[in-house]
Amino acid sequence: IRQNAHRALFTLLLAAAQELSKGADFEAAAKAYGEAVAAAPDVSAAWEATRAFATACGAKGLAGRGIGLLQSFLAAHRSDRLSTGPVRLAVKTEVAVLLEKGGRESYAETEKQAREMLARSIDHPDLLDDVYDLFPNSLAAEEAALALAVRFRAAERAEEATALLQEFLQEYGDSPKAADACALLILVAESRGMWGTARGLCQRLQRRWPEVALGMVPAGPDGKPFTGGALPH
Repeated sequence: IRQNAHRALFTLLLAAAQELSKGADFEAAAKAYGEAVAAAPDVSAAWEATRAFATACGAKGLAGRGIGLLQSFLAAHRSDRLSTGPVRLAVKTEVAVLLEKGGRESYAETEKQAREMLARSIDHPDLLDDVYDLFPNSLAAEEAALALAVRFRAAERAEEATALLQEFLQEYGDSPKAADACALLILVAESRGMWGTARGLCQRLQRRWPEVALGMVPAGPDGKPFTGGALPH
């Protein structure tokens, strides 16, 4: 009974916040959204309220504020999962929506925080994980992911490097750094003796990023280039 009452209270508070957000007093709506988040019975409900609050911010031309809310939620729930998948991906998707509304300038403060953490990772490499996990829409996260993959490869943690690089290409396939990720994945595949995979990746690299593909000639199991020095076709 208590659980049902808790859920009912949350539903009422969220509905009230959404109704208030249609009016002129957005700060009253913001307060109501905060109450709904505080009353959330579980992580999924807290995400529902936070997402609604962030969406309302975007509708009012406050994309930066909405992004801050989403980032705070991610910081508090980075290891949690929703029914749709990891919290990180849910936040990344919603931040992208707000970026379409507010432009990259609405992300400036968050990008600055990511950059500062990335700079500290020079002396504290463990922070690379934090940059990648906590700031998925940042340019710094892309740099952190590649730096992590290089570290994994150097430490002969090829499976982890492979998983991270594959994730990078899936999430950041349009990034200018995607070519570097693909090239690095070729080297990792080659080190694991995955010659067919290396060949396929090299073909992909040649098709999409020919300027990077020059010189990326994966070797076969005999240590010789697949095609006598030419890229495979």
